[in-house]
Amino acid sequence: AVLLVLAPFAMPRKERLFVSWVGLRGAVPIVLATYPALRGLPEGDAVFHMVFFIVLAGAIVPGATVAPLARKLGLGRRAAPPAPASVELVSLREFPGDFVWYAVSKASATAGAEVRDLPLPDESLVILLLRGADVIAPHGGTRLEPGDHLCIFIRPESRPLLDLLFGNPDPDSD
Repeated sequence: AVLLVLAPFAMPRKERLFVSWVGLRGAVPIVLATYPALRGLPEGDAVFHMVFFIVLAGAIVPGATVAPLARKLGLGRRAAPPAPASVELVSLREFPGDFVWYAVSKASATAGAEVRDLPLPDESLVILLLRGADVIAPHGGTRLEPGDHLCIFIRPESRPLLDLLFGNPDPDSD
């Protein structure tokens, strides 16, 4: 049924199949099974318990197969490759900021954008850009490409915004 509902939408077939497999399950049968129990009908409780168990089993079995199915369909989220470098700030006093690495993925809204067009908070600054084996000092007109790694100086309160903009930071960037 989910496949039919999604048919008019411009959605890849693999994604439609995945959504139909992991879609919502069981709310309606459970609600309907409460009526005989609430009306006090004989065996109403047994009907409710049986429906609840069937719905629960019907959700657990597909739920256990979600990750393998996503991998098989090529829909799983791949972890960003680790940053090929690190930057540290060594100071004699506590410094209210961090250097955080972000990878630019093909699906990222930042791919193809120029550094000047990034909606960065005022206290944030793109310090370094790694593109393959090249180290680039980014300027406003530097265009970001998928596979780039950016080192950005941020204040802790700005991190959620940048995590949303770029996705999760590179592993081991803290």
